[in-house]
Amino acid sequence: MLDKKVCFIGLGTMGLPMAKNIADFGYEVFAYDINKEVELNLKGTEIKFFHTASEAALGCSLVITMLPTSCDVREALFGKKGALKNCLPNSLIIEMSTGSVKQLIRLGKDLKATGYRLIDAPVGRSKIEAATGKLLVMVGGETKDVKEANNIFKAVADQVEHVGPLGFGLKVKLVNNYMTMVNSVLTGEVLAFAQQLGLDLTTVVKILSTTSAGLGELNTSYSKKALIGDFTPDFSIKMAIKDLKMALELSSDVQNEAYFGTLAKTLFTEATRDGLS
Repeated sequence: MLDKKVCFIGLGTMGLPMAKNIADFGYEVFAYDINKEVELNLKGTEIKFFHTASEAALGCSLVITMLPTSCDVREALFGKKGALKNCLPNSLIIEMSTGSVKQLIRLGKDLKATGYRLIDAPVGRSKIEAATGKLLVMVGGETKDVKEANNIFKAVADQVEHVGPLGFGLKVKLVNNYMTMVNSVLTGEVLAFAQQLGLDLTTVVKILSTTSAGLGELNTSYSKKALIGDFTPDFSIKMAIKDLKMALELSSDVQNEAYFGTLAKTLFTEATRDGLS
């Protein structure tokens, strides 16, 4: 089991409230961030701030990294003043950043070769949930290591999902972010289209929020059909192409750039060529 000394590296928008919640949970938190001004935000807390990762890791058996990139994580651990200089042998490293899966797997191999253990545990939701301790944690790694970190996760989250071996937590996080960013651009395109047509956006949002367009396919057709093995069509591809053609014609009339509509029509057309209906 983990002792009560934790090294937390990366006190940014998400990291700072997470570190505070871990301290409030009863852990002795030794923190480091490259931005020394962050220390001012620790006034009134029990968190001890250090000016190098190696100093913060002294005597710790758990090191948490919450940093911008995978390169930052490697430097924080293996650098000249990295945490591995002083953390205890067989320490558990919890990588909670959103970075490169390839670099994470390489990091895991390098840590194992030097006598350390690694799990990946990126978080979902916003800085509001980070402050209230209600994040979503997606964890990848050995079951025994994940169980060892459970109390840390309880301090920062109200939902913890062990999704597979090392790297799977980060894979889920990147799939989530991919969908989020695409949906963000799509939503902007749709609302711009509606506005160019002279529609009232409040009314449009109210209506779209009740259909599969706004509720999302995961919550509607996919959950009720494809994800339970039912691949019978509710709506033909030919009808979908017809509707898209009419919408794209309308979009062209108001000089709207319909990137996603054009892409969808292309994909549906290719599907019909492959014999799907």
